[in-house]
Amino acid sequence: MASGNLGDLEYRKFDPHSKSVKTVSYSNFQIHEGNHYFYKTVIPFNGADNEIQYFMFTTPNTDTRIHANVRFSSSVEMEVSINEGGTVSDNGTTITTFNNDRNSENTPGLTAYAGPTVTTLGTEIWKARSGDGKTPSGVSPSLSYEIVPAKNEMYIYKIQKLVVNTGYIDVDFWWHEDTV
Repeated sequence: MASGNLGDLEYRKFDPHSKSVKTVSYSNFQIHEGNHYFYKTVIPFNGADNEIQYFMFTTPNTDTRIHANVRFSSSVEMEVSINEGGTVSDNGTTITTFNNDRNSENTPGLTAYAGPTVTTLGTEIWKARSGDGKTPSGVSPSLSYEIVPAKNEMYIYKIQKLVVNTGYIDVDFWWHEDTV
């Protein structure tokens, strides 16, 4: 039976019973290396239409690359956009993010904030609409592919409720970081 050492993570290349090669996705591998992070929340909206919630993420000015994913689910009609290179007059509240490997002491290079005061959104690079409503178009509850954001850049996520009723929007951000 072959075994190897990858950093401090000991692993076995072959299943001991079938002798087949064992593989994991690169993202899953990053979890085991302690380089995979997440933030999960639910946003309650009251009865007004056009309520907006912003999140802001800033990438480090290093050789670390962020491999970002996001998923939104909503009980009300909403529109979400990802904007690159915007500006804020106030960062908002620092978000506590978590390492998927709860045994790891690694912390992310990405900084995250909720409720920034947005001055300009920047360039819209992704947009989706979700929830039930009369005029949904391009319904897409998640970014089904990974984005590798530019280094030393700000990304503003704009979540806008489009209807006059109460509801919730489930927000799930996750990413891994590696060095090129």
